[in-house]
Amino acid sequence: MPCYRLFYRDAASGRIIDSHVLGECGEDRDALMMLADHMRDGDVELWERDRLVAILKSTARAA
Repeated sequence: MPCYRLFYRDAASGRIIDSHVLGECGEDRDALMMLADHMRDGDVELWERDRLVAILKSTARAA
């Protein structure tokens, strides 16, 4: 099973400030469905090992 990881980017600087392992999911769609529980301010990138699956852009931007 693929292992997925989230990377959180700071809204102001764009730098990665945190990461979270989602763990094993059956496929990309399963991992994407879990993202709602892990959203924060700033953009979130979903990776499966070294493959970028999705980037979710934040609707909140720093002033």
